[in-house]
Amino acid sequence: MLWLIYEGILQRCASVVAHFYAVSDMFAEAKRAIPQLWVFGYDMDNMKARCWYSSSMPLFTMPVEKQEDTLREIKQLQAISNNALWHCRNQIKAAWFDKPGDTKGDTSFIDTAFWQRSEAAFFTTVAALIPHAQCPPEVAKTWLQALRNICVDLFDEYALSELGNARSMAKRIQARQALVGWLYGGKEIKAFMVNHQIDVKKEIA
Repeated sequence: MLWLIYEGILQRCASVVAHFYAVSDMFAEAKRAIPQLWVFGYDMDNMKARCWYSSSMPLFTMPVEKQEDTLREIKQLQAISNNALWHCRNQIKAAWFDKPGDTKGDTSFIDTAFWQRSEAAFFTTVAALIPHAQCPPEVAKTWLQALRNICVDLFDEYALSELGNARSMAKRIQARQALVGWLYGGKEIKAFMVNHQIDVKKEIA
């Protein structure tokens, strides 16, 4: 059974995953290809099905002694991703609305687009770090740049797809500058770069 204590929270893998790892040595083909985990289910709201979600993800194999360090490293990748999405979503809303904090409505489509575009790069990064249990600097740098590109692309698509008037354009440009400023110089970004030994130098977005 794979357990992890992260930030005081005890986590464990799903029983089906633990079972797979327990029996995977019996199957020679598991050594030649990365198996996939299929996750699916209904999104329920007050006993009513709103939609059906289905997704697949790779199941990586790693030595037991490296599992904890590897999972902690993956948690750091997830944390910087969540921060990037938060800033991206907030700046898109800042570009759209005069008072984005008071705005109601569903903006989950931004989250969905972000995860769809970052998923492949994320799993490529995970596959590259597993042999080391830590993310090599070049791999971490590539992941960080992928996040930057995705966030800026999403902002441009959702906030700059229409010209609008001069006042609204100025507000949108200001929001874009705030997003790019965080992506290249935010506290969490700088910490990620230092932790992964990425050269901390003046970068041009």
